Amino acid sequence: MQQQKGFTIMELMITVSILTILVTIAVPGMNSYMDKRKLINATEAIYSQLVYARSEAISRSVNVAVRIVGTDSTHWAIGVSTNDACNPALTDPNAAGACVLTVSGTKTNVLKHIVSTDYPGVELGDGAVDHTINFNPTRGTIGTGEDGMAVLRYGNYVLQIIVTPIGRARICSPGSGKGGYPQC
Repeated sequence: MQQQKGFTIMELMITVSILTILVTIAVPGMNSYMDKRKLINATEAIYSQLVYARSEAISRSVNVAVRIVGTDSTHWAIGVSTNDACNPALTDPNAAGACVLTVSGTKTNVLKHIVSTDYPGVELGDGAVDHTINFNPTRGTIGTGEDGMAVLRYGNYVLQIIVTPIGRARICSPGSGKGGYPQC
Protein backbone atom coordinates (compact mmCIF):
# COMPACT_ATOMS: atom_id res chain seq x y z
CA MET A 1 0.00 0.00 0.00
CA GLN A 2 1.19 3.49 -0.86
CA GLN A 3 1.02 6.26 1.84
CA GLN A 4 -0.64 9.57 0.98
CA LYS A 5 1.06 12.84 1.84
CA GLY A 6 -0.82 16.07 2.42
CA PHE A 7 -4.39 16.99 3.34
CA THR A 8 -7.67 16.18 1.73
CA ILE A 9 -9.91 19.04 0.68
CA MET A 10 -12.36 18.10 3.43
CA GLU A 11 -9.67 18.30 6.16
CA LEU A 12 -8.56 21.68 4.82
CA MET A 13 -12.12 23.06 4.80
CA ILE A 14 -12.74 21.91 8.38
CA THR A 15 -9.48 23.52 9.56
CA VAL A 16 -10.26 26.82 7.83
CA SER A 17 -13.80 26.82 9.30
CA ILE A 18 -12.48 26.28 12.83
CA LEU A 19 -9.88 29.06 12.40
CA THR A 20 -12.57 31.43 11.10
CA ILE A 21 -14.76 30.76 14.14
CA LEU A 22 -11.83 31.32 16.53
CA VAL A 23 -10.83 34.61 14.86
CA THR A 24 -14.44 35.81 14.90
CA ILE A 25 -14.58 35.20 18.64
CA ALA A 26 -11.15 36.75 19.38
CA VAL A 27 -11.37 40.03 17.41
CA PRO A 28 -13.97 41.82 19.60
CA GLY A 29 -12.00 40.89 22.70
CA MET A 30 -8.83 42.26 21.15
CA ASN A 31 -10.54 45.54 20.21
CA SER A 32 -11.77 45.90 23.79
CA TYR A 33 -8.26 45.25 25.08
CA MET A 34 -6.79 47.89 22.73
CA ASP A 35 -9.39 50.46 23.85
CA LYS A 36 -8.47 49.87 27.49
CA ARG A 37 -4.74 50.14 26.70
CA LYS A 38 -5.17 53.52 24.96
CA LEU A 39 -6.96 54.91 27.99
CA ILE A 40 -4.49 53.39 30.46
CA ASN A 41 -1.49 54.76 28.50
CA ALA A 42 -2.90 58.30 28.46
CA THR A 43 -3.89 58.15 32.14
CA GLU A 44 -0.49 56.86 33.23
CA ALA A 45 1.28 59.55 31.17
CA ILE A 46 -0.72 62.29 32.92
CA TYR A 47 -0.19 60.60 36.28
CA SER A 48 3.59 60.55 35.69
CA GLN A 49 3.56 64.28 34.90
CA LEU A 50 1.75 64.97 38.19
CA VAL A 51 4.24 62.90 40.17
CA TYR A 52 7.12 64.57 38.33
CA ALA A 53 5.74 68.07 39.02
CA ARG A 54 5.43 67.29 42.73
CA SER A 55 8.99 65.98 42.96
CA GLU A 56 10.33 68.99 41.05
CA ALA A 57 8.51 71.40 43.39
CA ILE A 58 10.17 69.76 46.37
CA SER A 59 13.66 69.46 44.83
CA ARG A 60 13.68 72.99 43.32
CA SER A 61 12.00 74.65 46.33
CA VAL A 62 9.60 76.52 44.03
CA ASN A 63 5.96 76.16 43.08
CA VAL A 64 5.50 73.87 40.07
CA ALA A 65 2.19 73.87 38.24
CA VAL A 66 0.42 71.31 36.09
CA ARG A 67 -1.81 73.19 33.66
CA ILE A 68 -4.68 71.37 31.94
CA VAL A 69 -6.41 73.16 29.05
CA GLY A 70 -8.81 72.06 26.37
CA THR A 71 -11.27 73.55 23.91
CA ASP A 72 -13.46 70.46 24.30
CA SER A 73 -13.12 66.93 25.67
CA THR A 74 -11.18 65.65 22.63
CA HIS A 75 -8.73 68.58 22.15
CA TRP A 76 -6.66 68.98 25.29
CA ALA A 77 -3.09 69.55 26.47
CA ILE A 78 -1.30 69.23 29.81
CA GLY A 79 1.95 70.96 30.73
CA VAL A 80 4.34 71.22 33.67
CA SER A 81 6.10 74.48 34.46
CA THR A 82 7.06 76.94 37.15
CA ASN A 83 4.81 79.35 35.23
CA ASP A 84 1.22 78.48 36.17
CA ALA A 85 -0.09 80.44 33.16
CA CYS A 86 1.94 78.47 30.59
CA ASN A 87 0.37 77.20 27.36
CA PRO A 88 0.75 73.39 27.17
CA ALA A 89 -0.24 73.36 23.48
CA LEU A 90 3.00 75.13 22.46
CA THR A 91 5.61 72.76 21.01
CA ASP A 92 8.66 75.07 20.91
CA PRO A 93 10.44 75.05 24.29
CA ASN A 94 11.85 78.53 23.60
CA ALA A 95 8.47 80.09 22.77
CA ALA A 96 7.19 82.63 25.25
CA GLY A 97 4.64 80.97 27.52
CA ALA A 98 5.57 77.34 26.73
CA CYS A 99 5.29 74.82 29.55
CA VAL A 100 8.97 74.23 30.29
CA LEU A 101 11.29 73.54 33.16
CA THR A 102 14.80 74.97 32.98
CA VAL A 103 17.58 72.46 33.57
CA SER A 104 19.38 73.35 36.79
CA GLY A 105 22.63 75.28 36.21
CA THR A 106 21.92 75.89 32.50
CA LYS A 107 19.60 77.99 30.42
CA THR A 108 18.21 74.94 28.61
CA ASN A 109 14.42 74.69 28.60
CA VAL A 110 12.87 71.23 28.61
CA LEU A 111 9.37 71.01 27.19
CA LYS A 112 7.06 69.10 29.55
CA HIS A 113 3.68 68.53 27.96
CA ILE A 114 1.18 65.92 26.76
CA VAL A 115 -1.30 66.63 23.97
CA SER A 116 -4.45 64.84 22.91
CA THR A 117 -3.02 64.05 19.48
CA ASP A 118 -0.61 61.66 21.24
CA TYR A 119 -3.67 59.70 22.43
CA PRO A 120 -6.36 59.87 19.70
CA GLY A 121 -9.85 59.18 20.93
CA VAL A 122 -9.06 59.70 24.63
CA GLU A 123 -11.35 62.34 26.09
CA LEU A 124 -10.52 64.53 29.08
CA GLY A 125 -13.36 65.82 31.24
CA ASP A 126 -16.78 66.76 29.92
CA GLY A 127 -15.95 69.76 27.74
CA ALA A 128 -13.81 72.88 27.73
CA VAL A 129 -11.33 72.91 30.59
CA ASP A 130 -8.76 75.34 32.01
CA HIS A 131 -7.45 74.03 35.29
CA THR A 132 -4.17 74.39 37.17
CA ILE A 133 -2.83 72.24 40.01
CA ASN A 134 -0.04 74.01 41.91
CA PHE A 135 2.43 71.93 43.90
CA ASN A 136 3.91 73.78 46.86
CA PRO A 137 7.61 73.19 47.59
CA THR A 138 6.76 72.45 51.22
CA ARG A 139 6.19 68.69 51.11
CA GLY A 140 4.66 68.89 47.62
CA THR A 141 1.17 69.73 48.80
CA ILE A 142 -1.42 71.35 46.52
CA GLY A 143 -3.08 74.69 47.18
CA THR A 144 -5.90 74.94 49.69
CA GLY A 145 -9.25 74.45 48.00
CA GLU A 146 -7.67 73.25 44.73
CA ASP A 147 -9.37 70.44 42.89
CA GLY A 148 -6.79 67.84 41.92
CA MET A 149 -8.83 65.61 39.65
CA ALA A 150 -8.97 64.56 36.00
CA VAL A 151 -11.43 62.16 34.36
CA LEU A 152 -10.41 60.38 31.15
CA ARG A 153 -12.65 58.38 28.82
CA TYR A 154 -12.19 56.15 25.84
CA GLY A 155 -15.30 54.47 24.53
CA ASN A 156 -17.07 52.82 27.47
CA TYR A 157 -14.01 52.94 29.73
CA VAL A 158 -13.37 55.64 32.34
CA LEU A 159 -10.36 56.27 34.59
CA GLN A 160 -9.86 59.05 37.09
CA ILE A 161 -6.74 60.68 38.53
CA ILE A 162 -7.11 62.18 41.97
CA VAL A 163 -4.52 64.39 43.67
CA THR A 164 -5.02 64.58 47.42
CA PRO A 165 -4.39 67.81 49.39
CA ILE A 166 -1.04 66.37 50.52
CA GLY A 167 -0.04 66.08 46.83
CA ARG A 168 -0.31 62.33 46.33
CA ALA A 169 -1.70 61.29 42.97
CA ARG A 170 -3.56 58.04 42.38
CA ILE A 171 -5.44 56.41 39.54
CA CYS A 172 -8.80 54.79 40.15
CA SER A 173 -11.78 53.52 38.21
CA PRO A 174 -15.20 55.02 38.90
CA GLY A 175 -17.94 52.43 39.15
CA SER A 176 -16.82 48.84 38.83
CA GLY A 177 -13.05 49.13 39.34
CA LYS A 178 -12.27 47.74 35.88
CA GLY A 179 -8.98 48.26 34.08
CA GLY A 180 -6.72 46.98 36.82
CA TYR A 181 -7.22 49.98 39.09
CA PRO A 182 -9.16 50.10 42.37
CA GLN A 183 -12.64 51.53 42.50
CA CYS A 184 -12.81 55.26 43.37
